[in-house]
Amino acid sequence: MFSAFVIVYLFLGGFGSGLLLIAAFASLVFHCALDCNEIEVAAFDEWRNRCFLWGFVIVLCGALCLLLDLGKPERFVMLFVRPSSVSVLAYGTMFLTALIACSGFLVFANFFAGRVRVPIVARRVGEIACVLLSIAVMTYTGVYLMSTQAVAFWTSPLIVALFVASALSMGFSGCAFAGSLLRDTWMLEGANAALRWGHIVVLAIEACLLASFLAGAMNRGGRAADSCMLLFSGDLEAWFLGGVVMCGLLIPLIREIVPASLRQADTLPVSDVLCVFGGLALRLCLVSAGLH
Repeated sequence: MFSAFVIVYLFLGGFGSGLLLIAAFASLVFHCALDCNEIEVAAFDEWRNRCFLWGFVIVLCGALCLLLDLGKPERFVMLFVRPSSVSVLAYGTMFLTALIACSGFLVFANFFAGRVRVPIVARRVGEIACVLLSIAVMTYTGVYLMSTQAVAFWTSPLIVALFVASALSMGFSGCAFAGSLLRDTWMLEGANAALRWGHIVVLAIEACLLASFLAGAMNRGGRAADSCMLLFSGDLEAWFLGGVVMCGLLIPLIREIVPASLRQADTLPVSDVLCVFGGLALRLCLVSAGLH
């Protein structure tokens, strides 16, 4: 019913859309500021362009996983020709394809700005579209599971909110990791602080949503409760407690709170890598537990 390609597809779709959303939103906010010098603008643009490129590649790989799961290229075309026959999957594919096109335009417009003149208005419109499409893709990854009525564990709107929060969390980590690789990362101290505090808020929300989702599954009883218990025993226990709880929530939260409280830069992006891994572990655990 759900192959490994679907799990990776859900992961890459969430990660890439979260990364693109934060980069596009930050660009819209940053270029409205009036007190930035040329050096700060150049450092920010380099960071933003890198995030756009990474996000574009990630969502493109997500689409490739969907294509591999479908097995035949003509089935991918049918998602657009006869969307009613495949329901939710078709709309998600359309959103993902539109996001790939939009982010591809932003990559082209920014990386080749010196050779091809793209109006600033067109870039800003592209960034606004990127924000909206990213939200649609992030939301869809949860709706895709919730729409599967045969799996009691997933039939809760909380799974949609949880996937959105997880995608944002991975997006913050991806953006922070990209910033740590910049030569002039010190020029973005204010932006880095905003990203750090934003990530703290999203991590806290994600933890609350995860606890509420699991509590709701236990209260519903039956197969939903059985699926929930699988996360705390057997093969999924290590993935859930180690991958989701520790790597995806606790370690990133501690690593964000301490530097933010001390107003110090986090020069080791290890926690960002762990946070992204936690997003993959979350989707693996929820899909595997629901299908068990």
